[in-house]
Amino acid sequence: MTSMSRRISVILFFCFMMQALSFVTAVHASEPQPDLVSNGGFESVKSGAGKWAAGAEPVGWGLWLASGTGKASVTGDVYHTGTQAVQLEHLALSRTGLSQDVPIAGGQTYKLSVWVKTKDVNSGIGVFVRTQFFKSIKGFDGKTLDEKIGSGPSTEELTGTQDWMKREVIINSPEDAKYIRLEPFFETGTGTVWFDDISLVKWNSVTGLALDQTSVTMDTKQTAVLTAKVTPENVSGLSLQWRVDNKDAVQVEAQGSLAVLTALKPGKAIVTVMTEDGTFAATSEITVKEAGIQGDLTNDGKITVGDLAMAAAHFGKDTSSPDWETVKAADVNGDHKIDRSDLMWFAERIFP
Repeated sequence: MTSMSRRISVILFFCFMMQALSFVTAVHASEPQPDLVSNGGFESVKSGAGKWAAGAEPVGWGLWLASGTGKASVTGDVYHTGTQAVQLEHLALSRTGLSQDVPIAGGQTYKLSVWVKTKDVNSGIGVFVRTQFFKSIKGFDGKTLDEKIGSGPSTEELTGTQDWMKREVIINSPEDAKYIRLEPFFETGTGTVWFDDISLVKWNSVTGLALDQTSVTMDTKQTAVLTAKVTPENVSGLSLQWRVDNKDAVQVEAQGSLAVLTALKPGKAIVTVMTEDGTFAATSEITVKEAGIQGDLTNDGKITVGDLAMAAAHFGKDTSSPDWETVKAADVNGDHKIDRSDLMWFAERIFP
């Protein structure tokens, strides 16, 4: 093992131990959550209204033929899993949607998933699943009116011809929400879309991901540490992936939520951390510059009173300071803080 590798390993070890000590909360294995969607695979069918092709209606789903001549059907010819999927076909400009009202709890986090396949979809918006929140739904719990709170997030839209693709979105329900309306939707356009395996589960995993530094400036051969901040903090079984787009400029050695960066040569790089499924990601822009004279804070090629003044302006700062990556060049003795000994170092070189 090279001296550089040993140094990186030591840095990672101590960073990992410090992080472990800062999260001394109990870790519980994630339990599978029940799917709240009824008949999300469209396997259950009943004799339905005439607006469904062949009169075969998927149990639990409503149909809205908003405009045009769209056709909705349950098909066994194209499906993702099981033996059936729902098909929406627009031979001419049409607008069609399905719907299912699902009871939920307010102030909670859910994950909506759907598999979508498209053929020749020509639409300004495309196909997706949209959501709406309600306090009450007509026909539920004796209610006679719909009381809408507002619209929720939608899955990413698809157009053109695409093979089966999974689309997911994290949903945070309003405190007063009691129902969410799921609407697989084909916005105004032409073409054919298939929806299958729609699910909604309570989500106890990641709801946010960020890096503690969105930009870092380093000298060549210098190291720095990036820390991924996951929300919520106590997520168990989490796997993070780290990537760098310029391996010539920056080397990344990662372990869990920590990554040690080593500046190799001048240049720029983007370091990305993401969840294993790619749902959440965060980036930091890394700038590597040629190492100059130690203590030359003003970059004029020598140590002057100006450098001493800059160091004095940051007196008392340490690794906990939010701008540490910017000011740490004034820590000339490498004790991870800017103190009296650093100022003396400058003074001795200016006034020998």
